[in-house]
Amino acid sequence: MKAYRLSYKIFVIILLLLSLIGCLLVFTPREVTEEQASESLLVALEQEGKPYSFGEQSPHAGFDCSGLVIWAYQQVIPGIRFMVNGELETDATVEELYDNNIRKLNIEEIKPGDLIFLIRDGELTYPTHMGLFVRWIDKTKFEIIHASSYWGKVIIEVWSLNEVIRGHRFYCAGRLQYYSYDIVNGGCYYSQ
Repeated sequence: MKAYRLSYKIFVIILLLLSLIGCLLVFTPREVTEEQASESLLVALEQEGKPYSFGEQSPHAGFDCSGLVIWAYQQVIPGIRFMVNGELETDATVEELYDNNIRKLNIEEIKPGDLIFLIRDGELTYPTHMGLFVRWIDKTKFEIIHASSYWGKVIIEVWSLNEVIRGHRFYCAGRLQYYSYDIVNGGCYYSQ
């Protein structure tokens, strides 16, 4: 908690200094590149076997499904923020990522590192689980890396576009959209 307070204070001081010289911090919406998605996937793959832990997102404490995805992308895109209830946050749930932070993809558009959303069979309201797309096995089966409460760990698993697996089925895929900051105005410009 002390480290968080210190980094927050440093952030506020930097903001004040920038405003004094005529700069402004602006959060800009972006979509991940294929390279960023692939790098995030590699980061996630290094976590295979780490424990599942609800609400967590670290190699030490473990991961839940959205925690693994967010943590992997944070390692590749420092300062990444997500739209949550109209605010920019460093964390988001499966539903918040689905609702506000992806561009839905057609099946043929899915690339390594894209987000895969699963839904409980019979529930059509919102996805309840997610992971990162690894690769196609054939036209209807693919590998996904996810933090699984069923297996109790981060696992690479074969999933199907058409079958129900442990009460879940494929819902959709999405390319992550996020916010990062730019410092602009008064001759200043810096992009993170």
